[in-house]
Amino acid sequence: MRLALRILLPVLLAVAAALWLRTVPGLVSLQVADISVETPVWVAGLAVLALLLLLVVLMRLLSGFRVARARRAAAKALRRRDEGDAARVSALAALAAGDGAGALSSAGRARKRLGDTPLTLLVSGHAARALKDEDAARRAFEQLSTVGPPGAFLGYRGLAALAVEGGRKDDAAAAGRLALAMRPEAAWAKALVFDDDARHGDWRGAMALRPKAGKGTPDAARRAAQQVGAGGGAPGAEGGGGEGEGGGGRGRGRAPAP
Repeated sequence: MRLALRILLPVLLAVAAALWLRTVPGLVSLQVADISVETPVWVAGLAVLALLLLLVVLMRLLSGFRVARARRAAAKALRRRDEGDAARVSALAALAAGDGAGALSSAGRARKRLGDTPLTLLVSGHAARALKDEDAARRAFEQLSTVGPPGAFLGYRGLAALAVEGGRKDDAAAAGRLALAMRPEAAWAKALVFDDDARHGDWRGAMALRPKAGKGTPDAARRAAQQVGAGGGAPGAEGGGGEGEGGGGRGRGRAPAP
C-alpha cells in the first residue's frame, strides 16, 4: 500500500500540475545563439516536471546502488571473519594435536582473512614454535608485544618461552620483567625474575617476589631463614663463641644458606 501511494502520488500531482498549466495563457521562449524555441507555458511546465522526475529517479537509483554496495561489502567482511575464525579454531586444534605444520597453515589462512590481530599473531607464534621455527615465532611474538595490553602480555610470555627453550636466561628474565610490570600476579614471570635475581646475587629482590606465608607456618620459618641469609647475617654459636656439645668444638648454632 505504501509503495503504491509513493508511486501514484507523484503521478497525480504531475497530472494536476499539467491540467493547471494548460489554463495558463502565454508562451515560453528560449534562445541559444541563433536557435530560438517558443512553446506554450503548459508544455514548458511539463518538460520541467519531467526533468525533475528524472532527477528524482536517478537519485533513487544512485542511493540504491550505494546501499547494495555497502551490503555486499558487509556480507563479504562477515564471510571473511567467519572463515578467519574457522581457520583460528583449526590452528588451535592442530596445536592441541601436535600438528605444527597444520597449525601454521591454518594460522596463515587466519592472518590472510583477519589480518595481524592479537589472536592470529598468538596462534601463528605458537604454531611456528611447535615447528621449531624460532625466527618466525619470535617475529610473531615481538609484533604481538607491541599491540598493548592485554595482547602484549601474551607476546612477552611467548618470547620468554622461546628464550627458556634456547637457554637464554637473561632474555627470558627481561621478558618476564616486562610481563610482571603489566600483571604483577603472574607466577611464571615471578619465577623467571626470581631466578635471575638469585643468579646475580640480588637476594633482597628475589625474596620480594616470594609469596607471603602465614605467621608461625613452616613456610614463614623458611622465608625468615632465607631473608637472614640474604641480608648477610650469620648468628654466632649459642653460649659464647666456643660452647660445644659434650666438650667438643662444634658450635650449636649455624646460619642457613640462602
